[in-house]
Amino acid sequence: MTPFEGNFKNGKIDGEVIIHYANGSRFKGSYKKGMRNGPAIEEDKDGNRFEGSYVDDRRDGRFVEKDRNGNVTRSGRYESGRRFEN
Repeated sequence: MTPFEGNFKNGKIDGEVIIHYANGSRFKGSYKKGMRNGPAIEEDKDGNRFEGSYVDDRRDGRFVEKDRNGNVTRSGRYESGRRFEN
């Protein structure tokens, strides 16, 4: 498995990427100028998922978190990295 799948522009991560971390978690989403921007899916080593989006490397907008069986465990929205649950 490749730990990083994606591209660089001017020395920074840019575009659609998949990043596999040493702890078993994974990030799949968009980067712009080295920062997470746009839709993203994050999955931990146990299969729990965050589905949401980022603006300037901070979670921002609607999100849902699911356990490894796909059951929703939390939902709400983020504003500049601050979580607000339903």
